[in-house]
Amino acid sequence: MPSVSTLSQVTFSNLGPLTTTFTAPSSCSTMGETGVAYRSLPNAMLWNIDCSINPKDPAPSWDCYPEGTAPSPTATLANPDEILQASYFSPGLFCPSGWKTVGEAVRDGSSISSNGAFSYYTTPLPSVVQEAFPDPMNVLMEALADGETAALCCPSYMTGATNIGCYSTLPSYTVSEGCAWKIPFTDFALASETYTFDGVPVSGLVESLVATSPMTQILSESIPATEATSYIGITVEPMVILVHKEQDLKDSTATATSNAAVRLGWSGVGDRDMGLVLLVSMMGMLLGTLIIIPF
Repeated sequence: MPSVSTLSQVTFSNLGPLTTTFTAPSSCSTMGETGVAYRSLPNAMLWNIDCSINPKDPAPSWDCYPEGTAPSPTATLANPDEILQASYFSPGLFCPSGWKTVGEAVRDGSSISSNGAFSYYTTPLPSVVQEAFPDPMNVLMEALADGETAALCCPSYMTGATNIGCYSTLPSYTVSEGCAWKIPFTDFALASETYTFDGVPVSGLVESLVATSPMTQILSESIPATEATSYIGITVEPMVILVHKEQDLKDSTATATSNAAVRLGWSGVGDRDMGLVLLVSMMGMLLGTLIIIPF
């Protein structure tokens, strides 16, 4: 993949190589974002708990995550373009210390094989999909060059899902309210297209960004105590995305380590819905990762 490329509206940026194991400093604090999800569908966050982050601020950098040698996207959090940006490390060989590989996609000529978080649908997609934004991780698979592998990394105690990132449940969290920044309706339009999703041709209404009016409206929701048991608290962190070729692995000792990108430890996840009104997870926007949350 080139240093910066755009495919199906998604802009991919190469942050540079990650050929050694990144270990977060002891001063690093957990950067997980707390949200609300249906108890039966914990991999689809419905609401944020804290919307105090100003989306007009530039995305900060954190010492909890590996830094690249190339700059990350500079769009402010208020710009809806941020939901269609993804940053990756290439050649990327190692998940950070204490993390695991939760999904892998490999291109061999015109064929793409995938597993884990890259293939999280438990049933085949219907031939017609309604009102869907491009899924950045699905587009990433299509963008891979022949012989390239993409790997998704999450903390060892978390599960990976391309629609949310890395997540874990908070069973003792009391759910009472939630919030989210809303993308203005005027920022996107619908068009009928046929495209490839998870290797399968599908047709549907694809949402396209046609403007970048800043997100200024916060949606808030109070959850009655009588309904609280239907929801669960979750914590979410961005995935670390690695892209490499087989020769990159041969030139290193990656295959001998437990956190190498070729070691798989994914967890299966379920279906999700897609809707026209989108809520954007602030953690996903902060790191320019892949999170698009349906409402």
